[in-house]
Amino acid sequence: MLDNIALPLELHGFSRRGRVKAVHEFVEGVGIDLPLNMYPYQLSGGQKQVVVIARALIGKPDLLVLDEPFVSLDFKHTILVQEVLLRLWQFTKTTMLLVTHDLLSAVYLADRVFLLSPRPMRIISSGKIDLPRPRSRQDPKLISLLNKLQRAFLTME
Repeated sequence: MLDNIALPLELHGFSRRGRVKAVHEFVEGVGIDLPLNMYPYQLSGGQKQVVVIARALIGKPDLLVLDEPFVSLDFKHTILVQEVLLRLWQFTKTTMLLVTHDLLSAVYLADRVFLLSPRPMRIISSGKIDLPRPRSRQDPKLISLLNKLQRAFLTME
């Protein structure tokens, strides 16, 4: 997994020693528990998704687009990856664009949410998620925002 996460650094000419050091510092800085000596086939779906996101962020992009990053995960691994994603964001401060059909994930993770209509695509509703972090999925304010978005979704034409 170490080489997998380090690939962007290799492509940017980092030495082997520099890549190993950078990956260890990144993983430790974020506080994620990844078995860096394992192969992809040995990892769970959630661990694989964490590796993909870590690999994307280690190169310090200005923007990370996450297109349905939880769609293939069960509930347990979705929660795990979301928590890791929040730690990665806090560590890197990278702007992230999350595309999802899961309104709870959007409200829980995002600072701003846009609800889009199907074809022709247009913004049906948008709003700033002005809730402190760390957030709780049981927070009444979060649930209220979720309900507002669900109503907007169900009434769109």
